[in-house]
Amino acid sequence: MVTEWQGKEITSPPPKKKRSSTAMFTLKNTGNHPLLIMDIATTCGCASPTFDKHPAQPGEVLQVNVNYIPKDTGFFDETLTVKCNTEKWIKLKIKENQIK
Repeated sequence: MVTEWQGKEITSPPPKKKRSSTAMFTLKNTGNHPLLIMDIATTCGCASPTFDKHPAQPGEVLQVNVNYIPKDTGFFDETLTVKCNTEKWIKLKIKENQIK
């Protein structure tokens, strides 16, 4: 199974204060079999991912949206593990510098 991500890492501009943000990732199925995202694990409770639950046929795309609210000011670095029916799970990152 071959996949192609548009934006495996997103770096957001620094906000003026702590606030809710959304990051969007797109996964394209470049293989010959249906692609299915089974789950997404996060490294903290401040991120809440949602994703397309249907299989993507070859050439189709799946979307992953992540709503997150950093708990503190300073550098925010969130890693998400996308568990899908591929040989390896996929790591996505969201980086942001929170300022007061």
